[in-house]
Amino acid sequence: MWTDSFFRGIAQNLRVYSIARGAAIMNNSILNWSRSLLLVAILGLTSPVIAAVCAGSSSSLASAAPQADFIRAYRYDFASPIRLAVDAAGSVYVADSKRGEVVVRAADGRVLQRQQGLGRPGAIAVDEAGQIYLADLDTGLISVYDSEWQTLFQFGVGEIQRPGDIAIDNTGNRVYVSDSELHTVVVFSGSGERLFNFASEGNGDTQLQYPSGIFFDPLRNEILVSDQFGYRIQVFAANGDWLYCLAGSSARPGSFFQRGRQLSAPQGLWVDALGRVYVADSYEGQIKVLDRSGRLLSRIGSFGSTDGELRIPSDVVLDPFGRLFVASTNNARLEVFGIDAFTDPEQFAPALLAIHPATLKVGSGGSISIQIKVPGYRPADIQTDSIRANGIAALTVEIGDFDGDAVLELLAVFDQQAILATLPPSGAANIHLQGALPLLTLDGTVSVEVMPRLVLDTDLDGVADNLDVCVETPVGAIVDASGCALLQLCSCEEMKSHGHYVKCVTRTAKAFMASGLMDPKQRKQATKQAARSDCGKRHKRHKHSAHEDHKNRHKHELDERDGQHEEGEQDYDDDRQRRKHKDKKSKQANMNKEDRS
Repeated sequence: MWTDSFFRGIAQNLRVYSIARGAAIMNNSILNWSRSLLLVAILGLTSPVIAAVCAGSSSSLASAAPQADFIRAYRYDFASPIRLAVDAAGSVYVADSKRGEVVVRAADGRVLQRQQGLGRPGAIAVDEAGQIYLADLDTGLISVYDSEWQTLFQFGVGEIQRPGDIAIDNTGNRVYVSDSELHTVVVFSGSGERLFNFASEGNGDTQLQYPSGIFFDPLRNEILVSDQFGYRIQVFAANGDWLYCLAGSSARPGSFFQRGRQLSAPQGLWVDALGRVYVADSYEGQIKVLDRSGRLLSRIGSFGSTDGELRIPSDVVLDPFGRLFVASTNNARLEVFGIDAFTDPEQFAPALLAIHPATLKVGSGGSISIQIKVPGYRPADIQTDSIRANGIAALTVEIGDFDGDAVLELLAVFDQQAILATLPPSGAANIHLQGALPLLTLDGTVSVEVMPRLVLDTDLDGVADNLDVCVETPVGAIVDASGCALLQLCSCEEMKSHGHYVKCVTRTAKAFMASGLMDPKQRKQATKQAARSDCGKRHKRHKHSAHEDHKNRHKHELDERDGQHEEGEQDYDDDRQRRKHKDKKSKQANMNKEDRS
């Protein structure tokens, strides 16, 4: 029967090895360990590591096993979530080494921040003042940020080879960093000055084999360290003195399949208010809960890929509401369990969003579409008339398989100009979408790029050509919103008289001053210049015109009079000719009469 056990052991180790190859664990120790397991299983070698048997704390009080209830799983586009931290408000920080980012989720479920461009972030911690300590896996650099991710100071380069985890005491004066490469714990001051280190490589009481997780217990003033290949939890005093260990193997020393051991590959760990120790066992795919005597109280979760199951769990944190968050690295998820009489302040269900187009151009019309998926909910569960993006209601909402993955989702269409009105004029921006679910609100954020409108201003008066009423404005002239200068609004050539010109300038300058374009001194100066100007005088346009009008009128009167006179003379001449003709005709008649007689 031993052969069955042997080959079952090979199968288990092959499974973990294949899982670990794709996990991208932050310090490569799990990967190396999995490779070692494979070689030992195939070649029948014995492990060089001899795990110690731990007696636990002699002052430990018996603790009851915690009641754990699965609540939900977060995906949020994780690639390799490996280390967790929680602040006093209950916000959970997730370091994703593969994406080079830290995601901050509020206690109510909202994603507060997604800080990117962080190299290969691994170990992370938040002190009571809200300062964020983040270690880079490749360089060992530990950067300290404020809550807005502004760098305060850095330390650790050349002093840390492979940061496994970070713990900070309750005063903020000491920072403990486990170094998986050097098998030790390095202690720094709150300002980053190296103070001392403790532990060395080995399996003795004061030694460690690839330490990973670390936790400061403020109730006992103790430092708990996950001893990965010692298969135990080592406990030290705050000054580095060794105190005791938990969960060491009870199997035959040196044997490979140590069936009696309680921990197979301990990673992150946490201690609750009752002193119970929660340990992420990355090999078993479980969270194991120990009391301070080393007794195994319970197991949370099981190996698998569905919600609530774990593959390579790498870290755990317990928030102020009694919720246990687990980084399931190979599932690329954050699993949440409620412990004992927990409370769940979450009011939001995270939505996965995809937007088209992702680049929005100011001034362009049309619409934008957002695909909406809410893990754990059907599209029909969402009240479609409740969907808002930056407070703007959707034009239409449809249900269908719009991305071809054989899963139904929502497609909400919005007016692009209405959305652009809620965004900055250019650069990267976020669109925040919400909608109503039964008892919850779906909540998601998607990033877009805003491209500004290409503005032409030919006359350089500060008004775009498409809004500019007056072209060829003099350089440096004060213009109104329509792009017109004072002298363009009061053109001398369009005035009836010099007085009209002065009145126009005075009125317009007053309006400019009321709009903040001119000050009283400039207004007064403009009015004086208008009064002293030669508009209507220099070219004598107005006087010349009046004189010409008078001259023309006088000439017209003379012409009319002359015309009337000429007409009278013509009538007189005609009458005279008629009389002369009549007299001649009468005389001729008389002569004819005399001849007949």
